[in-house]
Amino acid sequence: GRGGAGGAPAVDAAGGAGAGAKDGGTADLPTQDAPPPGWLSFDVTATMVVTPPAGQAAAWASLPTTVRFPMAWSRERAELIVANGASNQVTPDGAAFRCDSDNFVNLPFTGSCEGAATIDLQTLTFTVGSSGLLQGHAAGQVTAQMGPVLAQAPATFTLAGGPDVTPPTLNPAAGTIDPLYQLFPRLSEPLAPGASMTFVGKASGDRIPFTPAYLDDDPTEPFIAFTTPTQVMLRWNEVYEVELTGAKDLAGNAPAFATPPTETTPPAPPLQPEDGFEAVTGTTYAGGGVLAGGPLAAVAGTTSLLVGNVDTFLSYQVGAKITLRLAVSPGDTVVRFDTRLFAPNEPDVASGDGAFRGVILVGAVGQEIQATTDVLADTFTLAPAGGVWQSAVGTTEIPLPTGAIGEVSLEILQEPGYSGDGGCGTPAQTIVMAVDDVRVE
Repeated sequence: GRGGAGGAPAVDAAGGAGAGAKDGGTADLPTQDAPPPGWLSFDVTATMVVTPPAGQAAAWASLPTTVRFPMAWSRERAELIVANGASNQVTPDGAAFRCDSDNFVNLPFTGSCEGAATIDLQTLTFTVGSSGLLQGHAAGQVTAQMGPVLAQAPATFTLAGGPDVTPPTLNPAAGTIDPLYQLFPRLSEPLAPGASMTFVGKASGDRIPFTPAYLDDDPTEPFIAFTTPTQVMLRWNEVYEVELTGAKDLAGNAPAFATPPTETTPPAPPLQPEDGFEAVTGTTYAGGGVLAGGPLAAVAGTTSLLVGNVDTFLSYQVGAKITLRLAVSPGDTVVRFDTRLFAPNEPDVASGDGAFRGVILVGAVGQEIQATTDVLADTFTLAPAGGVWQSAVGTTEIPLPTGAIGEVSLEILQEPGYSGDGGCGTPAQTIVMAVDDVRVE
């Protein structure tokens, strides 16, 4: 077959180097002529050789040299799934099989300010020997967030895999979740069809059913995530027990939970009167910063809230998220609030720079969440004081969820990846949004 990318001798099922090992090609990878039908699942260990860019050797010195991940392959479907990624096409390559798509694996790495690096196996060639052991080579790269820089280094990989004996896990397995944002539990590896999952509220008894996201929407095929037909809002201050039924990976391993995992939502945010935040004191409120007093003027009255990059150019504190509860009266149909955008330099509005990049969510418990993205401004002028650029006042409007009674929750969330977390954003957002006069009408 064609020469592989790994460059290291492979070891066959008997423990000896294959005939083609000296050039790292695929001829040294023994293949099984007739693998069993269906999906085969492996625990794979990849040994990495990373080539840091010039001058970056020290930054990559603590990167682990091996990474372990699950891998599933179907010869009939000509598909490969690495870890919990997408299903990618596999083509014959002589006696071996080859995948030229991106296959991503997370790797704990203290050198990344996010605590993990991402491995991309861009060219992967493998065989399965008569004993069922997998061997292969890959070429690709490793990506890590090093301060404000998204650093990348090319890498080669030698793969060795055996039967999958590792139970699948759920991510997040347990922890605190936002009841309005991205409720999308993922699995560590593909599961066999037939599983179901339900969130059960311990105090409320609420049952939130999830369905498998099958490959090609085919319920006879594996899946790597659970989803809901519609994204509904959970309750505040609730513990949800994760009820898994019939879950097992493609090798038949079931999740090994000592106790059912739970997901917890935070305490309820403040119920905000329609007073334009004029009663707010302090430097932060509802997750946002408080603009009160000079050098900048509030959107209306004397007080506004600020959301954006927390490592901001402003002299005020700024929050990455504002979360409020709002009373709903009969006949109300929308949430409205007024905004003004601030920037350190005049934005290039024509190229789309004059925007707060984020998501705005309105939810009622058990109802489908309403969402919109980005708040745009047409023009910016230099503020009378403060040395920053500001937009004119605008109004954002979002419809209430169908069936909302009594109250709704509003969340204004800076786009993930732009948070000011000590230089770990890519890139740091330079637009900050002031929010005022939140009302339900």
